Amino acid sequence: MIYIGPAGIPLEAKGKGIIEGVRAVAKLGLNAMEVQFVRGVRMSPEQAEEVRKVSEAEGVKLSVHAPYYINFCSVKEKIVDKSLERLQRAVDIAGILGADVVTFHAGFYGELGSKEAIEAVVRNLEKVEFPRGVKAGIETMGRQKQFGTLDEVLAVAEITGHLPVLDFAHVHARCNGCLRKTGDFLALLRRVEEKLGADVVRNIHTHFTGVEYSNGNERSHLVLEEGDLKFEPLAKAFVEMGIRPTVICESPILEKDALKMLEIAKKVGLAQTQELR
Repeated sequence: MIYIGPAGIPLEAKGKGIIEGVRAVAKLGLNAMEVQFVRGVRMSPEQAEEVRKVSEAEGVKLSVHAPYYINFCSVKEKIVDKSLERLQRAVDIAGILGADVVTFHAGFYGELGSKEAIEAVVRNLEKVEFPRGVKAGIETMGRQKQFGTLDEVLAVAEITGHLPVLDFAHVHARCNGCLRKTGDFLALLRRVEEKLGADVVRNIHTHFTGVEYSNGNERSHLVLEEGDLKFEPLAKAFVEMGIRPTVICESPILEKDALKMLEIAKKVGLAQTQELR
């Protein structure tokens, strides 16, 4: 089975607010949505409670994306403090929303090497207080200057008990197009399983979109048909490993490509679930 839906309010519901966005997701036949707090958390606890009620009624699984302006690798105390505030706010609202994962970008290496950056991310992440049922999702990142190789993300997750968020477009860009066949995706997913265990990989939270890249750096998101990163080989890997993933579509055409991905998932034997109802 699969949870699948857009990163944010579907395009057809833009301007109508998050509650109508959740309803639109369900009407489309999708069952997941990432609540976008990337420019800041502008939702009251009361609003979050209303969104939660609607998402539960509609059978839409919610996750959260924390603000972009987080850098746990900075050597400047003020930047780290502000980063902690932003992630804490996102986490608190996620708890009220009923979201289980708060995806975040951990930062830029700056003056740090990889080992030092891992230590910094771990140290700062452990300062955040998480409501019961909510975990951080450390996202794999698509540029060479950003913290977030697969190994770095898995290291932080192993130490802290939080979760990796596999952004396949970012991994694909960073390795200059290494994810092409089902075997490529299987190798990646098995690394997660070896490092973090079967339960983590079985319920993995992911992002997917087409991607333009060069020299190991993501340039832009593409619609599925335009990129060389294809969803079907990944869907087959999910089936082979018995994974029930959450897949958040970050394509420029959001729900349209999410629906295409759903059809591919059904074709290869990943049945959608509506068990949240």
